[in-house]
Amino acid sequence: FTLTFHNMENDKYSVSVKNILGQVIYEKTISVNGNHRMNIDLSEFRAGVYFLTVSNPDGEQTQKIIVR
Repeated sequence: FTLTFHNMENDKYSVSVKNILGQVIYEKTISVNGNHRMNIDLSEFRAGVYFLTVSNPDGEQTQKIIVR
C-alpha cells in the first residue's frame, strides 16, 4: 500500500506496522517536508489485521489496516 503525507512540517517521522500480537513487522524513520509518498510492501505477510502507526515528537496516530 502507499502512505501519503500532505503539507507536513519539516520533521522526522517514525512509521511502523505491528501485527495483532503487537510485534513490529515493519519500521522506518523518514524525513518529511511538505508532501511525501512511500510504499510499504506487506505481501510477504499473512492475511489479517495490522496496525500502522505514524509518530513524531508531537504525537502519534494509529490506523488499522487489513491485508487480504
